[in-house]
Amino acid sequence: MVMDKDNVVVGIITETDLLIELQNLLGANSQGWRVTMRVPDKRGEFMRLTNAIMDAGWSIMALGSLKNPKAEQFWDVLVKVRGCEKEELEQMLAGLEGQKLVDLRVAL
Repeated sequence: MVMDKDNVVVGIITETDLLIELQNLLGANSQGWRVTMRVPDKRGEFMRLTNAIMDAGWSIMALGSLKNPKAEQFWDVLVKVRGCEKEELEQMLAGLEGQKLVDLRVAL
């Protein structure tokens, strides 16, 4: 419930409201390429990935990461990218030494 300063209910936030906002945060309302990259748990690796995307002139619509549960020395980074073709994105990502492309697919 949303309450004002006098503890009067002025609204309700539902699970649906939260899920809609999560979709917005993840860029789910716009088409792009959903990339999952496995990067070493070392300083500067996220920045190296995002800089490579930026240097190519593409846009990052969403970004998230989690520790890889099977290999704790790596992070799995999910990036939603737009402004490029699949082949050129794939080629650029393959050139990031020490990082591994795990998945690349179109996302709406």
